[in-house]
Amino acid sequence: MKNTYFVYANSNPLSQEIKEKILVSLKDDYVLDEENPSLVISVGGDGTFLRAVRKYIDKLDNIVFTGIKTGKLGFLCDFSSDEYQTFISLLKDGKCNISSHRLVSLKSPYFSSYFVNEARVEKIFDTLTCDLYINDEKIETFRGNGFNVATSLGSTAYNRSLGGPLIHPDIEGLILGEIAPINHNVYGSITSFVLLRKDDKITLKGNFKGTFIGGDTVYQTINDDINSEIVITLSDKKVQFAHFKEMRYYDKLKMSYVKGSK
Repeated sequence: MKNTYFVYANSNPLSQEIKEKILVSLKDDYVLDEENPSLVISVGGDGTFLRAVRKYIDKLDNIVFTGIKTGKLGFLCDFSSDEYQTFISLLKDGKCNISSHRLVSLKSPYFSSYFVNEARVEKIFDTLTCDLYINDEKIETFRGNGFNVATSLGSTAYNRSLGGPLIHPDIEGLILGEIAPINHNVYGSITSFVLLRKDDKITLKGNFKGTFIGGDTVYQTINDDINSEIVITLSDKKVQFAHFKEMRYYDKLKMSYVKGSK
């Protein structure tokens, strides 16, 4: 790992304090380089981490990310705020494990990008009607608020809030979840979450005027009143995590979601 780094922190006073302490601690051993860092240190929560990845979305092959959480939750972060000195010591020791996770890709005539946690197609105040295809085979005509397509890493995010399953991040695939589907004696849909294979393709066809599309921390509203397609797949583009200490997935699950765990 080259000794270039950048600290991406949110505006929280504690985050800013830890950022300054990291800058002081690393100034003699590492080169601060916002443009082309080899290591990005996120200080904040998961939203901050996702925005840090977004900042360098076109340079992910050359960057590894690690996170220090300054709030109560931060599933993507390995260190808590009171462990920043431990982090600095481990960083200077130079030993770490790298894990990589594929991003979900959303492509449309209006907006195309990659996301760590999920891609969303959602109409909030009106009914979205569109046809759902998996691998070019029509599955249903959907009516409801929309779809959430999560990576296994992102299964703990919006997918979990919708009642979706938690998937170990080493399992490559996508979780397709419907958002507020309409189900009665006239209309119906799958309603269950579907775990897709890593090479499966999701295509949505319909008129998406007034629909929000995006994921993680970014979105765009579709204003065109025409029929079009949105294609969602698991991308070959990856985000790389630098782990300076052992952090087992199930321990992180317990600490994040089981009340009273530390």
